[in-house]
Amino acid sequence: MANTNSNVYANLIASPATMNDVGQYGGRVRRIADAFELAAVDFDADGDTITLCRLRGNVRIKSIMLSHDAMDSGATVLLNCGLYNTDGSIISETTYASAVNVQAAGKNVEIVNEARNIDETGNAIWQDAGATSDLGVFYDVVLTVTAANAGAQAGTIAFELEYTVD
Repeated sequence: MANTNSNVYANLIASPATMNDVGQYGGRVRRIADAFELAAVDFDADGDTITLCRLRGNVRIKSIMLSHDAMDSGATVLLNCGLYNTDGSIISETTYASAVNVQAAGKNVEIVNEARNIDETGNAIWQDAGATSDLGVFYDVVLTVTAANAGAQAGTIAFELEYTVD
């Protein structure tokens, strides 16, 4: 019978034991949640953004759950989810998700690893941002419209973002 250990478990049983980063093993989970109304004119053009939250670069995002009303009466409306610098400059529109369809209503759609490679699960935000080390800065988690939407309609968007920190 074969057995394979995860990296964090292998570190735990190593002799001598190797300390795991607390953000990956035993970290406290924090949650940011909000629901808000969006006017159709707020997301009808390519590049329009919806900033969800701002987080320090040393945290590890474990979940981004998106719920929304039907946001387009005609063509498909697609959103990316990525990281921006706090000055509004784009790091990557598609760090976590690429082309999430929000035309029809959706509830509790997990998007954190829709575009991110699964082997990057557990990364700190600074790693997701492509930095070579933790610079001690904050990053914005942002939804970005991928194309102009003639049929955009007002509605509610809600999100729950969970992350670990310690």
